[in-house]
Amino acid sequence: MGSYLTPNRINIGVLGLWHLGCIYAASFAKKGFNVRGFDQNQKIINKLKKGIPPIFEPGLEQELKKTLDKKLGFSSFQETVVKRVITCVSTLPIVTVFFMVVCFL
Repeated sequence: MGSYLTPNRINIGVLGLWHLGCIYAASFAKKGFNVRGFDQNQKIINKLKKGIPPIFEPGLEQELKKTLDKKLGFSSFQETVVKRVITCVSTLPIVTVFFMVVCFL
């Protein structure tokens, strides 16, 4: 793997912080990537900034608190420039669509 793919050199943005988005954001931060999560819902953002996930997933709250403000941050606006974007969209309560958009800026 080339040195340009080292986690510290890559910023990842996650759009949509419900179930999948929250898990992906915490997981990438745990691996050392600089991650910014974005969501329209300010209540979700406020809770995530305190390390409180919007859903229950075993170990998620602990991972959020470990990486918060070090490798992981949250905002309702995309104010940070990122080179990789992951979009997580819930379409129905049972069906979740995940697609990844990789943007090289």
